[in-house]
Amino acid sequence: MVQLIRGIASLVIAFLALADPGGTLLALVILLGIYAVLFGVIEIFGSFSARHAVRHWEALKSQRG
Repeated sequence: MVQLIRGIASLVIAFLALADPGGTLLALVILLGIYAVLFGVIEIFGSFSARHAVRHWEALKSQRG
């Protein structure tokens, strides 16, 4: 799902760059900033999910052994 969003964002950036070369720099900076924020949020959620999975795995291992 994330790769689909990245692909769509790349296409939007490409079309903006082709449509208006003069205003492209500002659009690219804004879109790259939004992309960076979204990527950071996704990484944070992923790290919490991984931490939860490790704790869950450790709890399962302690119950069995």
